[in-house]
Amino acid sequence: MALRYLFSRKSHSAVGIIAIVSVCGIAVATMAIVCVLSVFNGFHSVISERDSRITPDVAITPAHGAYIPQADSLAGRIATLKGVACATPVVSDNAVAYHDGRQTPVTLTGVKPEEYREIIQIDSLLYPGTRYNLSYYDTPPPSEETELQAAEVAQIETTAAAEFDEAALFADIPADSGNMAETAPTAPHALLSIGIASRLGVDAGDISQNIFNGKETVGEGVIIFIPRRTATLNTINPTSSFMADSLAISGVYASDQSEFDSETVIVDIELARRLLEYDHEATAIYVAASKNTDPARLAEEISGVIGEDYVVKDRMEQQTLNFRMISIEKWVTFFILSFILLIASFNIISTLSMLIVEKKHNILTLTRIGASRRLIGRIFWWESIMVCTMGTLSGIMLGSILCLLQQHYGFIGMSGSEATLIVQSYPVRLQWSDILLVIIPSLGVAMLTASISAKFSQRFTAKR
Repeated sequence: MALRYLFSRKSHSAVGIIAIVSVCGIAVATMAIVCVLSVFNGFHSVISERDSRITPDVAITPAHGAYIPQADSLAGRIATLKGVACATPVVSDNAVAYHDGRQTPVTLTGVKPEEYREIIQIDSLLYPGTRYNLSYYDTPPPSEETELQAAEVAQIETTAAAEFDEAALFADIPADSGNMAETAPTAPHALLSIGIASRLGVDAGDISQNIFNGKETVGEGVIIFIPRRTATLNTINPTSSFMADSLAISGVYASDQSEFDSETVIVDIELARRLLEYDHEATAIYVAASKNTDPARLAEEISGVIGEDYVVKDRMEQQTLNFRMISIEKWVTFFILSFILLIASFNIISTLSMLIVEKKHNILTLTRIGASRRLIGRIFWWESIMVCTMGTLSGIMLGSILCLLQQHYGFIGMSGSEATLIVQSYPVRLQWSDILLVIIPSLGVAMLTASISAKFSQRFTAKR
C-alpha cells in the first residue's frame, strides 16, 4: 500500500513534483559525499605513492641518544627476519655545503649505495641525464695503495679546510677526466637534491652534458664541512674545527617533497662515517618489506624483536602530519555533507506531510474498516523509507559513475601550471568501504523522516 501511495496519481501535481525534488535532494547530497570521499582517497593514494619513492617501508631510530651503536650488526639481524627484503644502516647529520662562492646548510646522508637503491626508488627521481653514482673510488674495490692515497688526500683536505684552501680541496676533482692516473683516487661522488643544487648554483644540465661526454667529474663539485665531534671550537681559526671533503656531483634528484628536496646530499656511508667520526654507528636503519608483507605489521614484529631501545615506524607513521591532515579534512567534510543531507530530509518530511493530508480520507476509511493507528503509521513509515532509499541508491550510483569516469579519464583537471603540478587531474579512488559509510547518515535520515511521518499520519485516523 505504501508503494501504491508513492507512485499513484496525485490530485495536486505539485505534490508529485515536490516528491521528485525531495528524492533529487537526497541523491545530490549522497552523490556529493561519495565523490568528495573518493577525491580524498585519491589524494591519500598520491601522497602514499609519492612517499614510497623516498621513504622506507620501516625506519628504525634510537629511542635515546643520536645514533645506533653497532648498527651494521643490528641491520644484519633485522635482515634475517621473515618479511624483510633488505635492511641497511643510514648516517645522517647537519653539514654545510660550499660551491662557487655560495654556501648553504644541508643534511648529509650516508648510505650503502646498492642496499639504499633496493629500499628507495632513487633512480626514478633523478634529473634526466644524471646518474646514481656514490662511488668512493673510481676503480673499486680499492687496493691497499689507493686506500693509502685516499688517507693522504683526506689529511690534505683536512689541512686545506683549516686554511680554507679551495684549490687544494678541489684538487682531487680533475679538470680533465682523461688525464687521471688510473690508481689515483678521485673525489667521492654525491647526489644532490634539486633544492641544494639550485641554492649552490649547480646546473643539472651541465652535469648531464658532462656525463654524456664521459667526463662526469669535470667542472662540478662541492665541499662539505662538518663540525668535529671530538674537537672544541678554535676561536682563532674556526675552520680547523671542521672536517671537510670535496665531492664530485654525479646526479641531481627531485622527489616533489620539500623536506627532502630542500636540504639532502647523499653520499657513501663510509665517507659520512669518516666525516662524522663514526665507526659502525648509524643514525637510522631503513627496512624494505618483502612482497605481500604489510609494513605496519612488520614494524610491530621488528619492534618486538629489537626491544624498547629503538623507535620503529612504518611509512604512515613517518609521514604522520601529511596523512593526518588529509584524514581530518576528509572526516570534517563528511560530517558537513551529512549535515546537508539532514537538511535535505526536511523536504521529504514536507512532501510526506502533503501526501498524508491528501490521503486523509483514505486514512479515515482504513481506520473505519478496522485498520489500527499502528498500521496506518507503518504505511507512511515505509513510504518515507522508500523515498530515502530511492534517493540514496540514485546518489550512490551517480557518484560511483562520476568517480570511475574521473579515475579512468581524468576529465576534471587541476588549475595551475602543468610544470608545478604533481598530478594533472583530480585524483580519485573509489572505495566500497566509503559506499557503506554513506549509507549510515542516509539510514539515520530515513529513520528520522519515517518516524515523523508515521506520527503525523496517526492524527488523521478516526476516533473510536
